Amino acid sequence: MTLNRFMIWAVALVASVAAQNTCETVEAQTAIKVLKSFTIDYNKEQSQYWSTFSGDLKPTCILEPETSEEVAAIVSILHKNNETFAIKSGGHNPNNHFASVDGGPLISTKRLNEVIFNADSKTVRVGPGNRWDEVGKKLDKTGYTVVGGRIGNVGVGGYLLGNGLSFMSTEYGWASNSVIEYTVVLANSSIVTVSETSHPDLWMALKGGGNNFGIVTSYLLQAYPQGDVWGGNLEFEATPEKTAAILAAVRNFTENYPDKKAGIIVTSERTLSTLLDIWILFLYYNGPEPPQGVFDSFLAIGPTINTCKTQRYADLLSGNNWSVLKGSVYTIGTETMPLPSKEDGPEDSSPASLSNPCQGE
Repeated sequence: MTLNRFMIWAVALVASVAAQNTCETVEAQTAIKVLKSFTIDYNKEQSQYWSTFSGDLKPTCILEPETSEEVAAIVSILHKNNETFAIKSGGHNPNNHFASVDGGPLISTKRLNEVIFNADSKTVRVGPGNRWDEVGKKLDKTGYTVVGGRIGNVGVGGYLLGNGLSFMSTEYGWASNSVIEYTVVLANSSIVTVSETSHPDLWMALKGGGNNFGIVTSYLLQAYPQGDVWGGNLEFEATPEKTAAILAAVRNFTENYPDKKAGIIVTSERTLSTLLDIWILFLYYNGPEPPQGVFDSFLAIGPTINTCKTQRYADLLSGNNWSVLKGSVYTIGTETMPLPSKEDGPEDSSPASLSNPCQGE
């Protein structure tokens, strides 16, 4: 064995021992649930990533705290071990090491799943272990909802820390704009309440700053009145004629935005091992029926599939879960560009030049 190979082996061994010490110390000193490798619960939790690439990273153990105090206890142990770890909410981010770790402890927030509505203050306290369809279902009978994800399977934690684009963003802004208060465990294992008046710098940093500043164990969100909504999906084959018509409708919708209660996600998809190009549109209107003219230009193109209907908001989120296809490796690339002018023609907004979610084999 060469000296370099020995050093690499020794470093790996030290990291493994530290990880074992963290997992074993948490198990010995706390009542926190610890999922060990090769157990059914461990494997089930590892299967909850959107991209299997993230699930391929194997933590030494998975820790499932139920309170802020338990999270603080874990951080205190990690601080002594100087251990590499990761924190997972819904596991929707496909980038390795954002919510996944190989050879260190993974902190799962799945048991931090409170959803508490306060009718007097019109606020909701939400734990990061929830998914947005779970939040929607728990709030459905209250007549209120919160600004959250457009696909129900997405986790609360990573979404809110990344700002969060919502169907309701045209009415209420980014999802993070409606965060009134964060409960955060800091690196020194202290628990702090973060708001506009308490730790205001951290309050601003958490609005889009990701999980770089602490572990958020709950969010206090502004609630908004919510009744029935109208929405669903339109699917089109990406023929040259339909592509041109869709892009013209997108330009018209963008330049002459008809109604702040209306929302739309336009996606260009390459499916069936790159054999088929399609357009899938996610439509939303905050009311039982959209007024005439809001989505007419899209409907007139003649979608192959149209699932739009009047429904509960929670049902719309759950209904969009069909787009979360697990069992594949995903990568996401984004590109920001100004809306091409009408004179430029549809080719400047063709599927090849738009940012697309890509499904790997």
